[in-house]
Amino acid sequence: MDILISINPKWAKKIKDGSKTVELRKTVPNFAESTVGGDKPREWLWYLYESAPVKKVIGFFQVGQVFSGPPAELWKEVKKTCGLTEDQFFEYCSNPNKKYYGLEIKDLVVWDETFDPYKNIPGFKPGQNFRYLKEHELIPILNFRKG
Repeated sequence: MDILISINPKWAKKIKDGSKTVELRKTVPNFAESTVGGDKPREWLWYLYESAPVKKVIGFFQVGQVFSGPPAELWKEVKKTCGLTEDQFFEYCSNPNKKYYGLEIKDLVVWDETFDPYKNIPGFKPGQNFRYLKEHELIPILNFRKG
């Protein structure tokens, strides 16, 4: 099973240009949490859904290392790779007692043409954070990738 991850266009641009190689999250799938600081998560693909106004799937990546910890600890790990200023980071990771996550973006593929899930997947809903793609949602994306 693969995952759809929603990304704000501002951050999607930084991911595409390579200036953001770690994506910050307040929650991650259980399998990603179990690999914190260890081996790479399962070889699932994470499809990048660029949120409004774009509203398209723009490519995919795999997760390398998963970083985790309270804000001060996580900042030390990801400050050079998360694409945020220190102020932006601590605004997002605002609870000093909460655990936050950094997903290392590996093997990024950005398509020349984007995939419109609203036209190709009946009843499509992107979700706010991430969600698992069901088989009937993944098949149109895979067919699109084949060209």
